[in-house]
Amino acid sequence: MLSRFNMRRIAQALAIAVLCTFMVAGAAIAKSTPSTSQPHMQAALNYLHQALAELNAATSDKAGHRNQAINAVQTAINQTKAGMNASP
Repeated sequence: MLSRFNMRRIAQALAIAVLCTFMVAGAAIAKSTPSTSQPHMQAALNYLHQALAELNAATSDKAGHRNQAINAVQTAINQTKAGMNASP
């Protein structure tokens, strides 16, 4: 039978192991998903994709302005992604 002292040591060791596991997993998740640490950049990217979809759904070219806007939004999407992947 385990004494109280041994049970307490086992519980402490288990708690430390669980804490370390969560810390390592959290660091791995944070490193693999840059958007979670950059909520404003991710929000901007979402809005840019919505804008691109609306521009593509428009039926008239508006004297070339629609195509220029599509190109500008696509450039903004590319720059936002590059910024998210760049070192902080």
